[in-house]
Amino acid sequence: MTEISPYSHQPGDVVNGHILGSDNAWHPVQQIVPQQYAQPAPPQFAPPQVVVNQINQRSNRTSHGLHLFLSIITFGLWVPVWIIVTIVNRGK
Repeated sequence: MTEISPYSHQPGDVVNGHILGSDNAWHPVQQIVPQQYAQPAPPQFAPPQVVVNQINQRSNRTSHGLHLFLSIITFGLWVPVWIIVTIVNRGK
């Protein structure tokens, strides 16, 4: 390897992969590899989700507690309705 003379160059000059420092000594140049920053992934758009709210079918069971309460507060006038609803719901 040939010797590089510091006298013909100014500090900061780069010759053969070496840089002349302020101390008039040649130092190897470190290759600075630019960092590639990870690019965020483009947003993924999911298709809209379809939410189906199923309406619960009416229960085929007669709510005897409710009919008893209604029969008491109507002084028994609700009893025929209670009987009809019970008969209709048994057929289902």
